[in-house]
Amino acid sequence: MVTTLTERGDLSRAARSFLRTESGSAVLLLLAAVVALVWANLGTGYEEFWHTEFSISFGGMDLALDLRHWVNDGLMVLFFFSVGLEISREMTLGELRGFRASPRPRRPRSAA
Repeated sequence: MVTTLTERGDLSRAARSFLRTESGSAVLLLLAAVVALVWANLGTGYEEFWHTEFSISFGGMDLALDLRHWVNDGLMVLFFFSVGLEISREMTLGELRGFRASPRPRRPRSAA
């Protein structure tokens, strides 16, 4: 009996190992950029998509924004959350863990 990669579960392992390499990630990024450029230049579908309204309702409260605002605000939250986690990690385990270990500017030396 012949089995496919998907049936054996090897496809996901192969895809993961390909994307772990720099060239695999670069191919994925390049492909996404090409698709985005083509989609943005085809017509009005791109702008219509980003102006689609998305709302969340809870009880009497309603939060309605277009997709552009949801993506921008959500990505900003994720970015600053990851920066905060990195700073916290550096302050507990890394180069910022103590006053003596923290990098600080050196006094310039005179030429004479």
